[in-house]
Amino acid sequence: MKLSNTKAFTILETLIAIALVIILVITFFGSFLSAFNYLRRIIELRTVNLILQEEVSKVRNLEFSDIQSLGSSFSSSGMSSLDNATGTITESLYNGENKIIKITFGVDWTTFDGKPGHQTMATLMTDHGINKK
Repeated sequence: MKLSNTKAFTILETLIAIALVIILVITFFGSFLSAFNYLRRIIELRTVNLILQEEVSKVRNLEFSDIQSLGSSFSSSGMSSLDNATGTITESLYNGENKIIKITFGVDWTTFDGKPGHQTMATLMTDHGINKK
């Protein structure tokens, strides 16, 4: 009895092909997960920077005498999209000059992966307003 000359996959070849497909699928989904996590981090940072820019803009429209009554914290509607977000304001003299104040805004929050996040933005104000010496 003669065996026919048909071509077929052996069980070993099939198992190797299945293993390769599984490895490719795991790698593919892992890279998607990594890309989505990166995107979430970028969205959080963009939100924080928009919040900080908004606060800097508010302060730049104030008179120099009003700056000293800002307080030490702020809140913004944009903070509702961040976990445990708090805003801080720090004022200090710039280079020891009492006519120039450095105002630093900070936002602290818990990132989507549970780590603490912190971002700051500063601006300078003079007693004659911005862009004046």
